[in-house]
Amino acid sequence: MATLRDSKMQRNGSVNPANVLGYGKLRYLAGYTNDPFATKNWPLVMPEKNIILKSKSTLFHSSEKVGYTWKGLPPREEFNKIKAEMWNSGAISQLRKHGIILIYYIASTRIRGDERKRTEFYDFYDHRWEEYEDYFGPKPSVDPTEWARVTSTGEPAIYTTECTPREHGICINKPFVRNYVKGAIRIAVDLGAQGVFFDDSPIFCYCKYCDAKFREHLRRKFSLKNLKEIFGINDINEVVSSKFVRERLTKLENPLFVEWRRFRAINYVEYLAEMREYGQSLISNFVLTDNACLWEGEPYRQYDFAVGPIEEWIKVLDLMFIEAKQYGNPKGNKSFKETNSPVLKYCHGASRGKAVSYLTNMGTLEYPPAYTPLVKIGIAECHANKASFIYIPRWSGWKKEKVDKHNQYLMAGVEEYNEFLASHESLFVGAKLYANVALLCSLQQAYGKQMSYPMAISRMLTDEQIPHLMLVDGDLENGEKLQQFDALILPEVPMMSNQQIKTVEKFVEDGGGIIIFGPTAIMDEYGRLRSKELGFHRLLKNMEPWGHIDRRIDPVVGVNTTRKGYFGKGRVIYIPRDAYISFPPTGRDKVVLFKEMASITADKMTSINIVFTEIIGWVCHGRLSGYCSANSTVEYTLMDQPEKKRVIVHLVNYKVDRKGIIIPEKDIFLKIAMPNRLQMNENFSLSPEAQTPRPKSAQLLSPDFKERIRLNLKKTKENDWWYAEFVVPQLRIYDIVVIDYETLDKEED
Repeated sequence: MATLRDSKMQRNGSVNPANVLGYGKLRYLAGYTNDPFATKNWPLVMPEKNIILKSKSTLFHSSEKVGYTWKGLPPREEFNKIKAEMWNSGAISQLRKHGIILIYYIASTRIRGDERKRTEFYDFYDHRWEEYEDYFGPKPSVDPTEWARVTSTGEPAIYTTECTPREHGICINKPFVRNYVKGAIRIAVDLGAQGVFFDDSPIFCYCKYCDAKFREHLRRKFSLKNLKEIFGINDINEVVSSKFVRERLTKLENPLFVEWRRFRAINYVEYLAEMREYGQSLISNFVLTDNACLWEGEPYRQYDFAVGPIEEWIKVLDLMFIEAKQYGNPKGNKSFKETNSPVLKYCHGASRGKAVSYLTNMGTLEYPPAYTPLVKIGIAECHANKASFIYIPRWSGWKKEKVDKHNQYLMAGVEEYNEFLASHESLFVGAKLYANVALLCSLQQAYGKQMSYPMAISRMLTDEQIPHLMLVDGDLENGEKLQQFDALILPEVPMMSNQQIKTVEKFVEDGGGIIIFGPTAIMDEYGRLRSKELGFHRLLKNMEPWGHIDRRIDPVVGVNTTRKGYFGKGRVIYIPRDAYISFPPTGRDKVVLFKEMASITADKMTSINIVFTEIIGWVCHGRLSGYCSANSTVEYTLMDQPEKKRVIVHLVNYKVDRKGIIIPEKDIFLKIAMPNRLQMNENFSLSPEAQTPRPKSAQLLSPDFKERIRLNLKKTKENDWWYAEFVVPQLRIYDIVVIDYETLDKEED
């Protein structure tokens, strides 16, 4: 039984999340390992061999196998013995002494075992549940087989293959399930954790409990008139998910299906909020995160097997955890680049200012020393996009000799780069990514099974060295965040609400620029086609062809169909569907925009997408946040640290291949705009002269060399913006340029 003394031990000495869960502070170690006692053993290793301390980790994500509730728990006497050993070992106090948060893995929406043979969880339910009533409450009368999620055909959701054990997915809305998960959280806390990591979001369920929750959602959100007008509902009690999900296959429109998918995200967030509140009742500094599986390299596909979107989850989570594509770590050479920056830019846009962590596995390399440079570029890519790279020193299933051989090279890279980041933490805390171009990543499209292409457009912008940030659906509701940008790109966004359209029109009318791709705003937020006019018909009137037309080419193909125009004080570009090659859904591959490239005059063919760069410049009234002379194998991002009056420029060289060969870059010219104070919403009373600070000096730092290099800085002013111009003499993997600036109360020469 848990005791009062146990409770006090958990509450005393826990780590303040504010000291860990922030950019510049979070360094994330995941102990996915065959070691059954990693939590107890790793913190107690001598400092010179302690991978937690040597890697400057601030969060240790581990698991304690005795607390694997979804597999069934051991006899209580055995559990109590291991719990006592955990606390008495000093491992927990050692972690807390060093300010390291410990979180445990929980599979919260599945249970393992064969219900017919009554193995694992079913054996626990049959024979030992009563021993753990202080955690889970009285034994439910309903057998765990009845906790299962239900598929659209009415069958229980069971997962089993030749390689994986039999498991049931369980429904978060069924009786007893939430109490069971709360018990699992309490067990984690009693075993020393300060928080938990939920694996496996609950996907979709068609059971009677979920249908009842959906009907309750409809009653709260819509009037009887709206239910009839939008969804054609006469009797809400007849709303059954399995029925309207099948009907969507034969209908052009199914707004009820769209709202149901939207509801599932809301429902899961409500569940997460309840679990977090319970955790905080046990320990005030409780931390909750959940696994957002972006295995496909883009956020839309994830919603088909989970209940995203992530921007909804993060409302109640303490940090964002992204399990990315396996073996999708960044790498490249002179002619190839594999990058995760489009997904990372979405994660930042969706994070609502909370910490982002990103896991991608490099797999088993034939040449183990290559782990060192490859993990370095992984850390650099994440850090440049305001995220924390998750490093796994030991992967389950490896033999010890293989683990040790690979681990030494992996952790050597982690330790070297984390030492640099930790020692320069003051450069990153409080820093804000900035750019004057915004790209919408609308997960609303996933509700209606519509495609959008922010990942591909982000890849193209990055390859053309155009700094940009991503916005999410909520950012277009009131337009406050939109005011921080000079231009917005809508990369095929079929479903948009009237309010979103109104916000965008106001933005353009007031002087913003917009680029609209293809069939955008042709539907409302419920997936209903706009029958009379396109959503942005007001912006698309009185347009003329974009320039660079070769009159020998048929003007109805290729770039010649692209149009430009004006609306109020703003500028509009429309790129219709017949102007571009179909986009890939991810940003992993190079993107070619326009068909019939011969329609662009030869002197403009310095880049396959040069006309797109010109289009961006035009809608931004001739100014961009940055210019870079390097080709697409180098990426850069910009951060403002307003309290310290400095800009941080991150440069990442992707020319690192799976053999560990690095091709350095030299003499990179950069022209960086200082952040616009007015656009950053920091001080609306500033004079026009003081809105953009003036650069003073620039220094080059890198984990790849020890010395600080003072760069020759040229200050220029264009279109009321101050720019810092300089040359970075060398870039091996990761460089940082620190630009100090001054703010002016009045114009100075």
